[in-house]
Amino acid sequence: MKNPKISLSVVTVLSALTAGLYGQENNQSVDSDQLFSGIEVGFGATSVYMHNLHNGLSTSSNRGDLTGSYDLELTFSLPELLNVEGEIFLHGEGGWGNPDEGPDESSIGSMLGANADYIGSRSLDIVELFYQADLTDSFSLTVGKIDFTGFFDASAYANDEASQFLNGSLVNNPSIPFPDYSLGVIGGLTLTDELFVQAGIADAQADGRETGFSTAFGGEDYYFYIAEAQYSLANELPSAFTLGLWHDGQPKAAAGVADPSRSDVGMYFNIDQKLINESQDAQQGLAVFFRYGVNDRKKNDIHNFVSGGFHYQGLLPGRDADTCGIGYANARLTDYVADAYPAAHEGVCEAFYNCCVNDFVAVTPAIQYITNPGGGTDASSALAGCLRMQVSF
Repeated sequence: MKNPKISLSVVTVLSALTAGLYGQENNQSVDSDQLFSGIEVGFGATSVYMHNLHNGLSTSSNRGDLTGSYDLELTFSLPELLNVEGEIFLHGEGGWGNPDEGPDESSIGSMLGANADYIGSRSLDIVELFYQADLTDSFSLTVGKIDFTGFFDASAYANDEASQFLNGSLVNNPSIPFPDYSLGVIGGLTLTDELFVQAGIADAQADGRETGFSTAFGGEDYYFYIAEAQYSLANELPSAFTLGLWHDGQPKAAAGVADPSRSDVGMYFNIDQKLINESQDAQQGLAVFFRYGVNDRKKNDIHNFVSGGFHYQGLLPGRDADTCGIGYANARLTDYVADAYPAAHEGVCEAFYNCCVNDFVAVTPAIQYITNPGGGTDASSALAGCLRMQVSF
């Protein structure tokens, strides 16, 4: 899940044009807020070079992969535009790189996703379009085409492949079968200042490049349900504890299981905890994160998962906006059928340093060590070097 890019109001972009086209000609100023207020636009592009340095499937000279993605986001504030509650969010996404295979398929062989930003070569698709509103002081509603990873299984320190960890297992919990960008609805309820609960339902068969109506309302009734509760403390050292449950209605089977079956269920648990604040700036300092997930080993290749690590902002003097982290993830693979996977698990250790060149550009070197990629079937443990650049406006 990518965190929202830096947003710039369309007013600031177009007001000068408006004044130039109308204000000077008529010798009077134009109130651009009345014309464009309430619309915000954001743009971000991420480019990733990843090279397998050791073992995996291949370390030949052509096993380096240059891929990338770009995002265009529009937010329409309905109180300002139409004098009604809520906002509409629109997100377009495209990408470049090998359309058929990313670094996992071509050189590493990981099932966890060494490059979570990789989406292949795609033109700009509308992947999210939803309405969101606070219907009461405590209840919020989101409905439309949604990225459910942007609402559930969240972490302040391991949730954004554009600025934090790049490996997919350190972005979201792979034991949760999140659907692609999908039609769905999410309701959230604030019970106390510390306790927030939410639940959602999504089209389990969604293809993010499609509208989703054919799978959500036609054919099989395969839906993904999820609910979670989060207890957070906004004190000097903020913390968040999340417990979630999910149900997937699709027929599925783990490796080696002959007959797929429905009604897959699982649970997950997350912790974010700030450990140290730097005295001059509470945003800086050391934090720790933890994730755990479990599901039915008859229906899922990854049936047990754990990850954790450390995150630091402002580690180096004079580099207050820079962030760095080191994390470890371990995906326990199904043993429901003997010898389904030669190795019992796939693991990854990743370290990164996100250097903010300025307010718009960040460059991130990272390194990953992946043990038993693909469950040890075709590849031995791999060492991959990464260089990421993100531009956001």
